[in-house]
Amino acid sequence: PVPHQDGDGYNAFLEYAMGTSDGSNTSTPALQLGNEAIAGGGTEHLAIEFRINLAAVGISYTLQTSADLSDWDAANLIHLSTTNNGDGTATLKYQSTTPTNELSGKNFYRIQITGTL
Repeated sequence: PVPHQDGDGYNAFLEYAMGTSDGSNTSTPALQLGNEAIAGGGTEHLAIEFRINLAAVGISYTLQTSADLSDWDAANLIHLSTTNNGDGTATLKYQSTTPTNELSGKNFYRIQITGTL
């Protein structure tokens, strides 16, 4: 990808990795969070979904969590599914191993994206 073009605040590397367009400021990366009942258990767990660019070879995506936005660790999540969206992107879905009602305090989440182009 070329240097940032659309002025939406997301750099070209991030938009490339997440399958959005750096030519449009309405096409922005997203991390969706919600609560979902775990299959067969009924207990709600945190669910996280995000899109990736299937053509972005050599890119690594790591979900991280922090209680203070300063110290980040790998999030304790399991990969549930990868859905091909038919447009060159896929949606990855993860779920926490701990029920939502047992998560302590504030938790912040982010995706660390690394790689070379």
